[in-house]
Amino acid sequence: MRRSESGSAGVVEIVLLAPLFMLVAMFIVEIGRVESARTNVAYAAHAAARAAAQRASGDAAADATAVAGDTFTGAGVTCTNMHVVTDTSDLLPAGTAKVTVSCTTSFADLGPLHLGAMTVSSAAVETVDSVRGGP
Repeated sequence: MRRSESGSAGVVEIVLLAPLFMLVAMFIVEIGRVESARTNVAYAAHAAARAAAQRASGDAAADATAVAGDTFTGAGVTCTNMHVVTDTSDLLPAGTAKVTVSCTTSFADLGPLHLGAMTVSSAAVETVDSVRGGP
């Protein structure tokens, strides 16, 4: 009796291609995590600018920093180095509050394709309400 060898080629192909598919899948997950970090930082910057635009100029920077930190905590984002810069030079009714948020986050948990730590930053500008806002 002769043994059929037609099925063994498919097994070899699967064994050779499986690691490649795993690397592609890990790369896609990593891209998703980076974009998620960028989205969270942009949202934190927008929320911090909104908070700064609602406060007197003395309280705006502290409030912006607190809101950015609370936004990251609520989203489950771990920042090893969060930096918030608040520009209150135009914090008058119908003026603007400008906030830049930077966050260093780690991607070391993703396996062999990890990016390590990455710093993501975003800036946002919020207009101060001309009737209720300002100092």
